[in-house]
Amino acid sequence: MRLNGIGPTTASWIARNWLGAASVAILDIHVIRAGQLIGLFEQEVRLPRDYFGMERRFLDFAEAVGAGHMLFRRADHASLPTGANSRARVSQHLLAVPPASC
Repeated sequence: MRLNGIGPTTASWIARNWLGAASVAILDIHVIRAGQLIGLFEQEVRLPRDYFGMERRFLDFAEAVGAGHMLFRRADHASLPTGANSRARVSQHLLAVPPASC
């Protein structure tokens, strides 16, 4: 099903928040940037074309670290470390947050 003006991020939000689907991730710009900083996503992405591949990588990563799909809810732009060693610091910042508090 396609609805004009509804892209994959909005569709994922609807699926997770209205329909209770746990197998989707809401990849907004902040989550994508955080994923790029830690090397989870390529630096050059084209949306919506790359969205579902990125979503799969994200969900696999979140499961591998035992955090579930809520891992990057904390990844708002203002809270992300910047500067020297930012990739390692972003990884530590995101993984230090217990899933229940996201």
